[in-house]
Amino acid sequence: MDFGNALNALRAGHKVSREKWAAGYWLKIEDEVIVRSTGRSSALEDLISLDASDLLATDWEIVDG
Repeated sequence: MDFGNALNALRAGHKVSREKWAAGYWLKIEDEVIVRSTGRSSALEDLISLDASDLLATDWEIVDG
């Protein structure tokens, strides 16, 4: 899916990731803050570092579970 659909999934409470990201890396929204997992732990981030390739990518997926 594209980033617009991934953003809608985030707003609906899902975790999303990119196919090219390592296992365990994902984003979710919690208390109006983006939470990012780097595979080892979760960190609260007010701003997330996404580059243009992330925003234009079509390999976003829901990774709940």
